[in-house]
Amino acid sequence: MFTFIESHNDTIRYNDSLFQYTYFQQGAERNVLFQEFTSATSLGCAINNVGLDRFIDSNFSSVVAIKYPWGVPSPNDSMYIAAKAQVDSMVAYFNASVVPLTYADGNTFVSLPYNTDSLLYAPYNYRRSIGSPVSITVTDSLAGNTMFTRIDLNVLAPLENGSFKLKVNALEREIHYDTIPTNWYDSTYYDVFRQAIPGIYGIPIGTGTGQQSYTFSYAIQPGWNSSQIFSAAYIENETTREVLNSAKGGNFTPSAIHSKKKLAYNTDRISADIYELFIHNNNRNTILLGPVSDNPGINTNYKYFVQLFEGYYPPPNWQIINPDALQTFRRYGGANGPSYSGLYSIQMPFYNYDTANSFRRDTLKSAIYYGLRDSNIVTFDYAYAPYNSSFRDSLKVLISVDGGETFPYQVFNKGGNGLATAPATSIAFAPNNNSQWKTDTIWLNGIVSVEPVSSIIPDKFELHQNYPNPFNPATKITFAVSRQSFVSLKIYDIAGREIKSFLNATVQPGTYSVDFDGSALSSGVYFYSLRAGDFTQTRKMVLIK
Repeated sequence: MFTFIESHNDTIRYNDSLFQYTYFQQGAERNVLFQEFTSATSLGCAINNVGLDRFIDSNFSSVVAIKYPWGVPSPNDSMYIAAKAQVDSMVAYFNASVVPLTYADGNTFVSLPYNTDSLLYAPYNYRRSIGSPVSITVTDSLAGNTMFTRIDLNVLAPLENGSFKLKVNALEREIHYDTIPTNWYDSTYYDVFRQAIPGIYGIPIGTGTGQQSYTFSYAIQPGWNSSQIFSAAYIENETTREVLNSAKGGNFTPSAIHSKKKLAYNTDRISADIYELFIHNNNRNTILLGPVSDNPGINTNYKYFVQLFEGYYPPPNWQIINPDALQTFRRYGGANGPSYSGLYSIQMPFYNYDTANSFRRDTLKSAIYYGLRDSNIVTFDYAYAPYNSSFRDSLKVLISVDGGETFPYQVFNKGGNGLATAPATSIAFAPNNNSQWKTDTIWLNGIVSVEPVSSIIPDKFELHQNYPNPFNPATKITFAVSRQSFVSLKIYDIAGREIKSFLNATVQPGTYSVDFDGSALSSGVYFYSLRAGDFTQTRKMVLIK
């Protein structure tokens, strides 16, 4: 591509030109490597690994995972002790300082919390979209007490500008403990690092195109379950820390993870750890969509919007605010509210939930919905069982009308026995029938006061004259929005005092109207003003009684 500035006064091209050269090389499909520093003695790891393990199982054929067990905050992690020298070397190699800590393909940091799907899928989807210059295949063969591993590489394009190493790890797919040791927080661990073969720095490989094969062998060590051992290999450019491709051996399939998992918490805080809150938030909003011929049971101009939690979590454009990256809202399978069918709800587990700070709170923000009417409702199912009267967990629902900048409308606020839908319990609670759920319905009348007249996009912003005018006691104000904008509509008296604010929110393109009732006002001249982006218009109306 060649582009330049064309001017009759300047015909010298070299000082105003841009060149871009693009070439394509043969490539292979990429598996994405996730390397995590974790610990059996970390509560944060126990919580976040639920989401990470679910993600790995959901993408099992295209993800290679290596979990390095590190002895922090307590050094009594036996998995760490068994591989201490090499794990410490990997800690130094990555300059790791905290757990959990995860990198995708060597040099892409993965943000917490891991129960937010988008934070895991963002690096995964990005790396999967880029072809790799090398393919890699791992074949494991167990003979007696020895694992033989063959690595086949096919360099499809020359490897340039770096130091390229083949690195091989012995991993254990699943390690389960029937009894949880002291200071541990979990009972089952996946893809645990056991040994780097022949060492953590790997071996150099040829950088020219063509096929290469390597064979390694290693002994199954005491304490390893030979039926769960497999090899994982990856090609890394140590100059940039980028992993070019990865693969794993063995013959494993995605696990029914968490079937054996048993979380444990300090006994001195157990009273705060054994109850859970379930919220199935269907957010049933009516949105202007035009005629809907396949919904004869409702107004043909509108249909319901139902937000379920059956797929990507949090759903697109939803947001979880979790300041400490520990316990927060998460998807839960096995309990679902009665309003709509489905397998999943949202769960807030109060396991050891920051009991030292009673003002800590996590927030779940929904997507922004446009075209809402004052006749719309928000509906959600919820279920909660308290531990006892000493623990007053609460749930608040707030509504924003300015696109999530502020949340001035508190429409639900219950806690303790007032929130309870089931009897108090001293064991983990999960609603097991519809009688243990309640449904709350919130009318948007008084919150949303602007009625959409048409979804046809106007040519320009415009504030129409109210009708009728003069009026007594009510009149209708109509305005047009030509592009998505933050819009305010306010009424003022002749002295410039604000009488009423109808709208202060982000609005989609369309034509809208609002009814103004002046019953409580005196006769006289009033003004109504519309602001939308850079557009401002004010008109006069007369109230005669």
